[in-house]
Amino acid sequence: GMRSTPLGLLATLTALSSRALSLARPLRGAMAAAPGDVPSVTVLLQADKVRVLLQVEQQKLQLERDAAEPLEKTLRRLGASLEKKRGKKKGKNRPPIRPKLVPEQPSSLENSVAWAGASHLDVGDGVLRPIRINPPRVESISVSPLFRRILRGCEVFAEVEAADAASLRYEWFVQRRGSDDWLPVHEGVTYRPVEGDVGGHLWLKVTPLGEDAPTPGLCLSHFFVGAVEAAPPPFLVGFREAFLEQLKPAGAFRILSYNILADCYTRQPQVQKKLFSYAVRNRCVDAAYRLNLMLQEISSYDTDICCFQEVDPWFFNKTMQPLAAIKGYTASFGAKRNGQEGCAMLLRSSRFEEVPELSYDLLHSHLFQGRKDVPFPETRRKVAEQLLPLFVQYPDLLEQLTTKITSVSQLKVVRLRDAEEDALQYLIIANSHFYYHPLADHIRLIQMYTVLECLNELQLRIAEGLQGRSAVVFVGDLNSSLD
Repeated sequence: GMRSTPLGLLATLTALSSRALSLARPLRGAMAAAPGDVPSVTVLLQADKVRVLLQVEQQKLQLERDAAEPLEKTLRRLGASLEKKRGKKKGKNRPPIRPKLVPEQPSSLENSVAWAGASHLDVGDGVLRPIRINPPRVESISVSPLFRRILRGCEVFAEVEAADAASLRYEWFVQRRGSDDWLPVHEGVTYRPVEGDVGGHLWLKVTPLGEDAPTPGLCLSHFFVGAVEAAPPPFLVGFREAFLEQLKPAGAFRILSYNILADCYTRQPQVQKKLFSYAVRNRCVDAAYRLNLMLQEISSYDTDICCFQEVDPWFFNKTMQPLAAIKGYTASFGAKRNGQEGCAMLLRSSRFEEVPELSYDLLHSHLFQGRKDVPFPETRRKVAEQLLPLFVQYPDLLEQLTTKITSVSQLKVVRLRDAEEDALQYLIIANSHFYYHPLADHIRLIQMYTVLECLNELQLRIAEGLQGRSAVVFVGDLNSSLD
């Protein structure tokens, strides 16, 4: 026979179920019409399709038909779909659903014309539903994998895809620990959780607005599953505050370089044992923890140029690039030859404009292979001339440089937007990550030589082609010390 459920377990399961229901409420409520409102019908007129979205008796329906299809056929299909939604609720005395447009349109009229000429939809339930043609709408909300953990003091945001919207309204709500209420806490693209949010949950609602801002469009919501966690205070806050008190002279800029440790390396057992065995089981290695704290730290420095090494492609695409756009930066990524990670650069858009025809992602191994698609012919010539004797004497050196080295250097030429006519007009920014092995000083020396030669070529092109003054900024993780 069946065993009886222990009362303690039953109470726990009941509490968990109630908690899950309370957490789900905002998602359902965000999609429903407010009390007293007549639910509208959304009609999306596209080049070859017509999409109809409506709600009848708490049942949501989405129908997609050809734009050239006769209205009669579409309304008949709509009625059949609504009948199917009714299911067992239909009953013997309920008449069949025969939708019609108001004002009535000719049944042979094409969908694209008929729906545009109507103001309401009547499905026979006594409610005339107003038709909204191509209203502003949020198509999707996507969130970085980084935000599976939410930390106090670390900004949270989402990527939003919208259509026909003049602007978007972002509303943030918090359900504090021990409460079933959702409190509005912020309006803005990003939100930075505070101490009182720890243990609670976040909910984001995005509403699109048309040219007539008071009339909102179709909104979407996103519920962040993980509870807000406590986080350590920034360790460098005292140093940072003192640094930021120094006023930048007119025309000066601030640059930051940071190797952020690629997440792909933290998952390799050999790397874990050799480099940070003390922290493998510690949460500080988890990307969702340490990269959140890293973004909090670097955003505090108000830099004009940010250069990063060991950036995972997923982190750049899902987190760094969208956040850069929010903060007013342009972002670029140069992958290493193995594609696992690479270098990334953020440039403040108000200060710098990239010159794309003079900006390159240089794969070092391609240069040593003498490939003609490497756009530095003079450097290729010098490398072949200067290093050939070494390659003859040490054949394994050439193999290392062409097959083992995966390094990439981002070489960007940017124009200073506020530069005066006779002053510095261009910067050449090199963001590099050199070979790691502690016994490979000779490899890093060769890498430095070749990158400097490429930079020299770029300076000559600027002087001759753009006829402007330039300066070089060389940053990165060079895996070297001053001695």
